[in-house]
Amino acid sequence: MKKFFLFLMVIGFCFAGEISHHNHHIKHCDLSVKEQLMDNPSKEVMDLMHLPMMCEKWIESGNAEIDFLENMIPHHQGAILSSKVLLKYSQNPKVIEFATAIIQSQEKEITHFKLVLKDLKKTKTKNYKQFAKKAKQDMHLMEEAMQKVKESGDVNKDFIASMIPHHQGAIIASRQILEWSKNPEIIQIAKAIIQDQEKEIQAFKEFLENPKE
Repeated sequence: MKKFFLFLMVIGFCFAGEISHHNHHIKHCDLSVKEQLMDNPSKEVMDLMHLPMMCEKWIESGNAEIDFLENMIPHHQGAILSSKVLLKYSQNPKVIEFATAIIQSQEKEITHFKLVLKDLKKTKTKNYKQFAKKAKQDMHLMEEAMQKVKESGDVNKDFIASMIPHHQGAIIASRQILEWSKNPEIIQIAKAIIQDQEKEIQAFKEFLENPKE
């Protein structure tokens, strides 16, 4: 846990707000101020991938389906934010294609998530604490995997290398909700995330093995 909060301090997320040890919630996040602390393209792209997740309260509603969608929204927002910043720096056609596809698909998914949330019944999930504990553990594992990605000085490689564990986090969360939900719409959303992001991860790995301008 100490390592996690040290990480937040190093990347400059902590200075503007107050952190809740239970929710990792940072109040008063100011993107324009955060961007001023990022002194190179790779750092900006990699750090902004974390920002929405760090700035939004981790949801524990008592309902697994609500938690899944509510916590997936800032996860997607991080991918979108990082992708939009990447487009300011990249001249690599393939990476531009990746980033553009992430923005388009995940903005559409967020809109869908919000519509689904309006209709979800707020019934308590049986054995909810078990679900919530595993979801939070998986979140920490994703954060640790992303921390292990070191800046190479190549913004394209750093964006892709960071996006792999970020996508893997969404896949793990989606697989978890499939074990709990019987809602056809939630199941469809989770399966689509798994299918789409596994395909993207494979493309990312192929790019890292053979990057082409």
